[in-house]
Amino acid sequence: MSISLRLGLPFAIAGMLTCTGLGILPTACAQRAFGIAQPQSTPTHFTSPDLQQKTWQLQKWQGIEPLAKTTLTLNFTDKSFSGSAGCNRFRGNYQSQEKTLKIDPAIASTRRACQNEIMKQESRFLQALSQVTRFELDPQGNLILFYGKNETMVFANSSTSSALEKNPWRLVRLDQEAIAVERPPTLEFKNKALSGMGGCNRLVGQFEQNGNKLKIKEPLASTMMACPEPEMALERKFTQALVKVNRYEINRAGELVLYLDSDADVRSLTFLPQGN
Repeated sequence: MSISLRLGLPFAIAGMLTCTGLGILPTACAQRAFGIAQPQSTPTHFTSPDLQQKTWQLQKWQGIEPLAKTTLTLNFTDKSFSGSAGCNRFRGNYQSQEKTLKIDPAIASTRRACQNEIMKQESRFLQALSQVTRFELDPQGNLILFYGKNETMVFANSSTSSALEKNPWRLVRLDQEAIAVERPPTLEFKNKALSGMGGCNRLVGQFEQNGNKLKIKEPLASTMMACPEPEMALERKFTQALVKVNRYEINRAGELVLYLDSDADVRSLTFLPQGN
């Protein structure tokens, strides 16, 4: 045993000198020189493919929407990210393993000047990004970033066809009033075209959607059938409400909720997928 150690020692020392010259840490060098098995290293960078190749647009920040006329976005590649903070473009690096997400606080950005309130939002947004610790994808495919003391930012995937287009929708509530008619109003969204029933007449029109922002363009065209007054009254209320829609969400119950401008008589329209 002692002979073999003496014979092996010069070779081990030579090996240590060689790998030290290559810049390998002394501990690892000694392990390699003496033939000690080294543990397999765990990759420090793992990216969920669900984050990549998508444009994520901020929808809610601690339950509050971003400032009007600002679009805050994130795009992830294998090791870096970029996006818009509302005024300036930014980019940086990140690491992710399973559901953890660590964003390098050295975030580079352009240097445009915008309105003071937009610049304040931008500064807060970039600061929040630098504090992100983990992420989740909710059942609707939204990206939720957690930062600080379990604070959240919710992003929708704006690079694919909208969840609006997955189903035809049947109206079930005007505000909190349940719809209890034989032929409730319906809507279907396809490729910026809107169609459906007002309860009596067929409706057609166009819409614009960006993230959770939704605008139904005026005028809506419809057939001119006459129906009993309760159905006609519901149809008038429904069509007047549609052109005041400004945003939407699909909640955890799978309901489509359209939210209206603050000056509208109706504040929300709630739908279920047709057939449910």
